[in-house]
Parts: sequence; structure tokens; C-alpha cells
Amino acid sequence: MQCYCRGVRRTVFALSLLWSLPAWAAPGLLILDNPLRLSFTGFASSLAVVGDIDGDGVSDYLVGAYEYYWRKNLNQGRVFVFSGQSGKLLRTLDLPDPYQGAAFGGAVAAAGDVNQDGVPDLLVGAFGQGESGQAFVFSGKTGKLLYTMQAPQRQSGAGFGWALAALGDLTGDGVPELVVGAFAQEGRGRVFVFDGKNGKLLRTLAPPSSSESMTFGWSVAAAGDLDVGAGRLVAEKGAAGGRRAPAALEGLGQ
Repeated sequence: MQCYCRGVRRTVFALSLLWSLPAWAAPGLLILDNPLRLSFTGFASSLAVVGDIDGDGVSDYLVGAYEYYWRKNLNQGRVFVFSGQSGKLLRTLDLPDPYQGAAFGGAVAAAGDVNQDGVPDLLVGAFGQGESGQAFVFSGKTGKLLYTMQAPQRQSGAGFGWALAALGDLTGDGVPELVVGAFAQEGRGRVFVFDGKNGKLLRTLAPPSSSESMTFGWSVAAAGDLDVGAGRLVAEKGAAGGRRAPAALEGLGQ
């Protein structure tokens, strides 16, 4: 997929994505516009393919705008769900508890079908919410908030929600688990693994090194089953000079 931004208002997708188009569809160009066409909203600062939300057989898109001025709050942020077939706005997601500087939509990801209603659900980070950050899971079917996640020890500037991912089923209940990075938690960063079914914290991961400049959890991703049966995730750590080195960490699966 190629993604282009026109100014601050518009994102253009070259839909050569084989997994988001049915077999009969030819590659094309899809334009996703900021619904209110405002400047300086951070529109398209985060993007995710989230699966088929509207039941037309085509994967849809989740687009974050973390600097959106909304409800008289500067940089509160908003998130938009667009049809992958037509580019039409399907739904707008807003921060459940309005907060200036929340940066809601700073990170977005597909959550998988955590409530098992047959429709993919949506994962949104707000790394400035309450100063320490939060992450939210919304129903893809209704847009309703399903649950909120936060670090067990809230710390100002921790950046919880800066990075997000779904991991697959680590607990054996058929629901994918979720991982959230907090790059400044405890000074060097932490990564948190949550039960996808209910948002309960399952495990906290600390950086494997004692380096003080790691920003562990700056980005996170599922790594698949690297050691046959244990389940793993990848938490990427920051390093001097802007480079990042991946660290594979053991997950929860048996």
C-alpha cells in the first residue's frame, strides 16, 4: 500500500492491497478526507486496516487525528472509520472523557473480534489522557466503548497508548490479546499485555537491558509463535541517534 497526504486535510490510498480488495476488484485510488476539512488536526498521523466493519466483503480503515480541537479541548483528538470500498465515512469515535491534550488517536490498530459478535473491533490510544495515557477498545459494530486500559501505576508523561497491537489468542479463550506500549513508564519504558476479552492486565514486560535511554515500548507488534508453543510479541526499544532495536519477549501462550 502507498499512502500520500495532501496538505493536512487529505489522505490518498493507492489500493493495491490484495488483502483489502475482493479477488474481482481492480487496484484503484481511494481518497479519505478529513470530514470537517480543518487544518492542523493531525489527520492520518495514524492508520490501520481493521477488517470488514460494514459487511461488504472489503476491509475498512481506521484513521487517527490526534491534534483535533474538539469540545473546546485543544489536541483532544478524534478517530474516523472509513469504508474500504467507497471511502465513505462510516463512524467517528470520540474520547469517552473529554480532556485537553489527550492525543486520542495518536495510535490506532485492529483489535480483532474481542466481543465475538462477528465484526472486528477497534483499538485506540490516547497517550496524553490524564497525563499518563490510556487505551480504548470500541465495538466495530456499534462504536460503543467496550473497555478502557491503563497502566497499573499511572505516571505523568509515561506515554501509555503510544503504541498498540493485537497479539492473537494467548490465553486460550478464542479472543486475541492486546499489547500497549508506554515508552517512558518507570523511566525506561514498559509494555503491558491485556486480556482481549475483558481488558484485564495479564503481564507487564520490562526492558531486558539496564540502559537508561531505551524508551522500551516505543513500538509493539505480534511476532507469532517463534519457539513453538510459547507465543511471543515484539517490543521495540528506542536507542541513541533515532535508531531502534527489536527485543523479542516471551508471551503467555502455553
